[in-house]
Amino acid sequence: MPEFNDGIWKNAIHALFRSMVAFHLPELYKAVDWSRENLFLEQELANLFNPEQKNKRYVDMLIQVHLLDGTETYILLHVEVQGYGSGPQDIREFEKRMFRYYYRITEKWEKDVAALAILTDGNKNYRPNRYERSFFGTTLSYSFNTCKILDYPDKELEANPNPFATLLLAAKKALRAEKGDDQRRKRFKMSLIRLMLKKKHRRKEIEALFFFIDWVVQIESEEVQQEYLQELRELAEEEEEIMQVLGNYGEQCKKEGRMEGRTEGHKEGWNERNKTLAVEMLREGFAMSVIVKFTGLTEEEIRTLAGEG
Repeated sequence: MPEFNDGIWKNAIHALFRSMVAFHLPELYKAVDWSRENLFLEQELANLFNPEQKNKRYVDMLIQVHLLDGTETYILLHVEVQGYGSGPQDIREFEKRMFRYYYRITEKWEKDVAALAILTDGNKNYRPNRYERSFFGTTLSYSFNTCKILDYPDKELEANPNPFATLLLAAKKALRAEKGDDQRRKRFKMSLIRLMLKKKHRRKEIEALFFFIDWVVQIESEEVQQEYLQELRELAEEEEEIMQVLGNYGEQCKKEGRMEGRTEGHKEGWNERNKTLAVEMLREGFAMSVIVKFTGLTEEEIRTLAGEG
């Protein structure tokens, strides 16, 4: 399966939250006062429930937003990172969980809630969207917004200037890439990176999308990974945005040009470039897990470089 982990989704949603609302909830987007700060309340949401099982494969987020009429409301976002099957029981359990979120949030804060579930799995039959139960004339029906990434045509996502459309395209292509080889994954990654540059997203958006793509489309072969990094360096020579995202890494790629051979000297030079990149990424505020993933250094090595170890 693609590397859809909860941390990379949270990072992307924090960075692209406004774009996400515009894409999925356009009427709510018009009603929000975007001049005011949005509050992410993941810990408050977690405190409403018993501890979940380890290795959970979904992301829960609660965001408080202010409306133009002066009131406050909440956006409940649930990302189903991996599907759990398509049987009636699987779907009902999902729908029940969404309802539990809703009634506990409204019970605690007594505010309206707009709920959205993003389904990233590849199963066309897995489509929870409503929780219902009825008993001798007492009936309950709860509906929520859903986004099934498989439903969006590639061309539509490619043409949409919204950066969240680019993210959904990356998630969709990752499902396809898992069935291919590393060369195909490399082509997917480069095409997605070129697309986000073509769309002229802002630096913060490019940064979030770049690392989302790097996580969800994994290249296993070291040889193909080096080819990917080489193509990325060549792209950095053409696109200023890539150099801005990667800090000194892009500048050094521009100066040093194409890699020649895999000598010990080259390996040493590559390690020095990664150290420089790690320090720059720390200064820019990147998460430690992201720096470890991209540079290949250990957390201890990175902290030592930054003078923290």
